[in-house]
Amino acid sequence: MIALLIPSKCCLYGVIFDAGSTHTDTIVYQWPGERLNGTGQLSQLGNCSVEKKGIADVPVTNVSSYLAKCINSAKDSIPPNRLPDTEVYFGATAGMRILQEKNETTVAKILEQVKSSLKESDFFYEDSNVDVISGSREGLSGWISVNFLNQTLQTDSNGSAKSTLGALDLGGASLQISFEVDQVDNNTVNDLIHSVTLFGRNYDVYTQSFLCYGIVQAFNRYRALLVMSRNDSSNYNISSPCEPIGYSYRKKFSAIFGGPCVGNPSTEIGGKSDFTFFGTNNEEACSKYVKELIRPDFCKHVNSPHCLNITMYPQVSRYFMAFSAFGHVINDLNMSSRVTKKDFKTKISWMCSTNYDHLVFIQNSFKLQLSLRTLEGLCFGGHYIDAVLTEAFNFSSPNDWQRLDFRTEVSGVGVSWSLGYMMNETVYMSSTPSIPEMDAFSFGILLCVFILLILFGLIFFFQAAKLDKPTTYERNSMSLQPREIA
Repeated sequence: MIALLIPSKCCLYGVIFDAGSTHTDTIVYQWPGERLNGTGQLSQLGNCSVEKKGIADVPVTNVSSYLAKCINSAKDSIPPNRLPDTEVYFGATAGMRILQEKNETTVAKILEQVKSSLKESDFFYEDSNVDVISGSREGLSGWISVNFLNQTLQTDSNGSAKSTLGALDLGGASLQISFEVDQVDNNTVNDLIHSVTLFGRNYDVYTQSFLCYGIVQAFNRYRALLVMSRNDSSNYNISSPCEPIGYSYRKKFSAIFGGPCVGNPSTEIGGKSDFTFFGTNNEEACSKYVKELIRPDFCKHVNSPHCLNITMYPQVSRYFMAFSAFGHVINDLNMSSRVTKKDFKTKISWMCSTNYDHLVFIQNSFKLQLSLRTLEGLCFGGHYIDAVLTEAFNFSSPNDWQRLDFRTEVSGVGVSWSLGYMMNETVYMSSTPSIPEMDAFSFGILLCVFILLILFGLIFFFQAAKLDKPTTYERNSMSLQPREIA
């Protein structure tokens, strides 16, 4: 019975909320109590997604209900007696970083509501575990995830270090590039290099994050560029070359302009009325506008402080995993993770020439799981990915694309910054769980069972002793046996 009170070496648990710009995922991880060279070997135990809305867009009064479903789901994934030992983290990413620049007070109120919700859960919680994480922390954590899932953080059969992969992470509101480097004696670059120790080995990782260059924010910048590029400022009907013919929608001025990613225009653009966008299926114009978004000085054109100025380029021999929206767009196009540049551009050209009615026909005929809005956005998404890789990160030739692996998951585990974040935290956690506290009722039950076992043991002992002792008849019988006469 005493063994029931001793915690097992397997497993330790951790919960992390990945609060992105378009979603919030809650992932439960587990790992053996004994770490390998100081680092936990994580596996994914559970995953819960909140409604398709980033926490930055949730009213402060609704934060608690927004998180409730996934808090309960995470608790259901973990043995109840282990909840008090399970540390919980909440990391808000680029959506909240943008809101922080725009309205720091609202961000503070949202985080206070998050803290209140997590305090009321049964997890081990500290206020410092709730934060808006920096772009560099997000990029570094993504790099750790990519290399752990690809088993490049441990030595090979000869004991030599393996070559690590670079990581490209395209989110809704930001873009990250990360790769291992030798220490560089350059103050500008050194500010972007972060050291991390995993499985007993130290890595220097260059990571740079570009706020406002996620795919959702890029599309909004594209719309702003279309509005500002009009010849007639009194025209509120805007041609959109990256969207299909037959598709149209209205957007308010305030939904396009204002904020860190697209400031208010420096010149008068014809009032602040709504704009109506019409798809035109013009791939050549689409490519031109999208490449404009990638120009290092484009940020000045839209009055934004956030520019895409990469400081350091990776070695031409290094392989990269491109995940998040990179992987989702490739999956949505029904292409392999090792797609060639030629096949990718051919598929994008087809998407950019397909009108809205035909997209509806395709979805209905093939019963696709993709929404029409996703299909409508693949022309822009494809060209944006091509421009980022080619114009910004120098993956310009077909041979360069052979070094890219587009993924959303590896071996059934989602590729995201959250895995690497939790792995890095295991370095500082206790390697064994504390002995769980026992409530009075459970202790009483256990004590009763223990006493009953002792009583049953005593009864069995005395009964056995009684059976082994000779009876009076047996003793008398023994004395009546004739003795042998000498």
